[in-house]
Parts: sequence; structure tokens; C-alpha cells
Amino acid sequence: MNKIITIKSQTEPDFKIKKKTPSKSFIDAKIVGEKSGEYIIEKRESEKPHYLIEIILHSEAAIGNIGGVLEHHTNSITQSVIRIPIFGEIE
Repeated sequence: MNKIITIKSQTEPDFKIKKKTPSKSFIDAKIVGEKSGEYIIEKRESEKPHYLIEIILHSEAAIGNIGGVLEHHTNSITQSVIRIPIFGEIE
């Protein structure tokens, strides 16, 4: 089952994701949407620059409990790496 999440910066005017690093071979992600533009605090949350990321679990994941981390490396001064924990159970 794939899941789509949103990653955005609360402080960076030109927020970018530079690369991704999964901790396990069965975890992957792809950018499925991007909203760029100037960050203005008065904008509604949906209008601020952000990325929509689809988290993908490949079929090679073993049956049972799974866990790992997906790291997204950014150009942010305050948080250069965003770590997304991945956990669940494959039946």
C-alpha cells in the first residue's frame, strides 16, 4: 500500500528536496507533486511551497513486521535532513 505525505518548510523561502535515502531496499519514494513559489506567511497552508511525496513499499518486503527510515535531504539551514519513520505489518 502506498501513502502520500506532504513535506514543507515553515521557514525556508526556496525550500528544495535534493535527494532521498531509504534505510531498506523495499522502501522507496517519489515526488508526485510540487508547489514552488515565494513563501509568504499569510498564505494558506495549501498555497505555500511544498512537496507531495508518495511512499512506496516494494513487493520484496518480507511478511511480518517491517520498519525503516526514509531520509529526504533538503536545502534547509534549520533541518537539512527530514527523517520519516516507516513501520507496519505485511500480511
